[in-house]
Amino acid sequence: MQEKIPDCKRTLGVKPVIIEHNESTTVKFIDIGGNKQMQNIWHHQYHASHAIIYLIDSSASDEKHNESISVAKDVLGHRFIQGKPVLVICNKMNGPGYRNPQDIAVDINARNLEESKVKIVEVCVHPSCAGRDGTPDPAIKISMEWLVATIIGDFQAINDRVVHDGNLIEEQRKQNREEKERRLLSSALCKAFGLNGESISVDVFDVADGEDFLAQEVGFKDRHQLPFLATEICSMLRYQRLALLIVATKLNRGKRERGDNLDWDGVKTIVNSIRDELEMPS
Repeated sequence: MQEKIPDCKRTLGVKPVIIEHNESTTVKFIDIGGNKQMQNIWHHQYHASHAIIYLIDSSASDEKHNESISVAKDVLGHRFIQGKPVLVICNKMNGPGYRNPQDIAVDINARNLEESKVKIVEVCVHPSCAGRDGTPDPAIKISMEWLVATIIGDFQAINDRVVHDGNLIEEQRKQNREEKERRLLSSALCKAFGLNGESISVDVFDVADGEDFLAQEVGFKDRHQLPFLATEICSMLRYQRLALLIVATKLNRGKRERGDNLDWDGVKTIVNSIRDELEMPS
């Protein structure tokens, strides 16, 4: 039974596609649109990708072609893409002003890429290029088989990179999150105590309500279940609502990630360091 070619539509947004390559191999493709808005999110997928497919309109105007080549160089030169299998598909080979794969290879500096992991092919994915029986351009299947075989042939090394790069991304996200929380907590303290020109915040609890608020945010029934260290932290924050909420969020996330008790000591250390930065009295 011959495979029929699907309707050719431009990708708008992000479309995951899962294909069973054979009985033991399933391949997940993330098809992402190519407009400028979507290009801004491409990099979020690089670290988790085992390979990349880059589609080039080989019949585009000089202006569009140069723009596409510039983007391709940025993508292929990214640290999370370098060394991974790359399939460059030169589409619209039957269009006017067609550029052959050899010229495109020169344009994207393919010689700087690892030769065994780069394939540049000319295809036509439009239904008008299908055979009389409706089958797609055979170069599409051949190219995909090469890509999957290249991944499988070096899967352990590529997957190790994916795991390593994923850990780097997670560490960076964690660092960014902690820095943001620290800035917000510092700002909340300034508002609670009227520091650095800030007006004293009116969004402040009294002692009992502040302790109850924190207790309930971290899963306790009321303030009477809080350890003494927690009441100290409340006082250090002057019962400012936003500061207490930031502390609760940090405590809950830490408990989820580590699976242990709330880290009151760690939070007190952070609060003390921020107070020191603001030159607040002990």
